[in-house]
Amino acid sequence: MQEQVGFKRLEERLKVEAAQWSHLLPQLPRLLHQALADTSHQDRLLAELRRLRQETQRRNRLLLIGVTSAAALAIMAAWPFSACRFPGVEQTEAPMSSFATRDPAQPAFWDERFAAGFTPWDARGVPPAFGRWVDEACLAAGKRC
Repeated sequence: MQEQVGFKRLEERLKVEAAQWSHLLPQLPRLLHQALADTSHQDRLLAELRRLRQETQRRNRLLLIGVTSAAALAIMAAWPFSACRFPGVEQTEAPMSSFATRDPAQPAFWDERFAAGFTPWDARGVPPAFGRWVDEACLAAGKRC
C-alpha cells in the first residue's frame, strides 16, 4: 500500500515526470501569454452570455405574465364569495332564510324583499355612464353615439 500511495510513491512519480517537465517548463511563459492574449474565445463567451441573458429576460417576462394572469383569475373567481362591496353603495341585507317566497316569477317575491329593505338590485341612482349618454342627447332621433 505504501508503494501505491505516500511519499515514496510521490518521489518516484516526480523522478519519472521530471524529464517531461524539463521540456514544458521553459514553454510555460509563452503558453501563458498566448492564452491571455487570445480573445477569440472571449468573443464567443460574450456572445453566449448575451444569448443567455436574452433567454432569461424572455423567460422572466413570460413567467411574470403567467403569474399575473393566474393571480387575476384567482381574484376574479374568489370575488363573488368575498364580503367585498362596491364603495358608496350601502346594502341592507336580510338573511335569505327570513323570506317566505322563493319564486322570483311571483310579484310577492319582490314585494317582500322591498318591504324588508333588501334591495341589492338598487344602485341608488342613475349610473354615471348612462347619465353622460343622456346628457349628450344620444337619444335624439337619428343621432349615433
